[in-house]
Amino acid sequence: MDCYFDISNYIEFSKQTVAKESKETASECLRMIKKNFNIIINHESFDSLEEDIQILLEEFQSGFEGKLEFRNDVKKNLSDAQEDFLGSIILLDDDTIIQPLKNKQQILVGSLYEETKTLSRLFIDQFDMHKEERIGHDITFDNNINLRNLPINKIFIIDRYLFKGSEIGGNISLFEYNTLKILKKIFKDRHSRIDLIFVYQINNINVSRDHKEFDEGPNKEKLVSRIKSLVNKNCPKPNICLIAVPKGKIADEHDRHIITDYLRIKSGDSFTYFTSNGEICSKSLLVDFYSQGKKDYNLNTITLMNKINDYTNEVIEKYPGDSYIPKNYRQKDLIVF
Repeated sequence: MDCYFDISNYIEFSKQTVAKESKETASECLRMIKKNFNIIINHESFDSLEEDIQILLEEFQSGFEGKLEFRNDVKKNLSDAQEDFLGSIILLDDDTIIQPLKNKQQILVGSLYEETKTLSRLFIDQFDMHKEERIGHDITFDNNINLRNLPINKIFIIDRYLFKGSEIGGNISLFEYNTLKILKKIFKDRHSRIDLIFVYQINNINVSRDHKEFDEGPNKEKLVSRIKSLVNKNCPKPNICLIAVPKGKIADEHDRHIITDYLRIKSGDSFTYFTSNGEICSKSLLVDFYSQGKKDYNLNTITLMNKINDYTNEVIEKYPGDSYIPKNYRQKDLIVF
């Protein structure tokens, strides 16, 4: 993961690591970025810095495991191609750039004096990058999975059983009491477009239509319309892709995940946890939350997404009628940021 600093932001963050009121959290953030991040300083070069700042950066590099780069065109590149910065952390002393990015809620950004506050959002629990939450205690019918209010550009929901069963009594009928609640919360105050990519299992290849295990999944147009109806008037309608995978293609190791730019959530069971009256219907007890801010977790996510991308590309090509992809959207390699 890349973290961009203006010199003034980097100096301020350094002060926060020793100031009494911010020392503990800032020091944990410093350890996090030293171990997991690449640092890009928005400045011409190391040699052009004042001597005291050079010393500060030399001290920072003790124990630093990433790459340190200098670029003096970060702000221009942000204006030209914000998509190149998705999944990064941007800390700049320029509210004319930062405030619009905050409003978009697609990139994790902070202005001057917000360095520790911004970086610490990558912690899942206190200063940890991983947390287990219990269904029925942390995750409830009224307070479903929390995406930590982190910025989102895309959401990938991989769950073979998400749309399993009939419209009445099956997981499809429970979608609005589970995953739809998560999406509704995201759309509530959103002002920028988001991409939603669902990967789920159907069973319509090797069994006849009248077979008891036949399953063609949800009514795709109806489901897309239902999700789009959740957005507020200030939010562009999301791009929604439904990728239906034949039974047997989705392996256990990449069975049930919600993946966003800064967070991955792994469930031991389908993300359908509750019935319409709030009773727990999941066989799983725990859900794992992994911050993409940890290098190993981020690499695990990339490996996972590559595997999913391989088999979704295959089924989109072989069975195009089973999936839903907007005409003006890319038609392959969908499981990428």
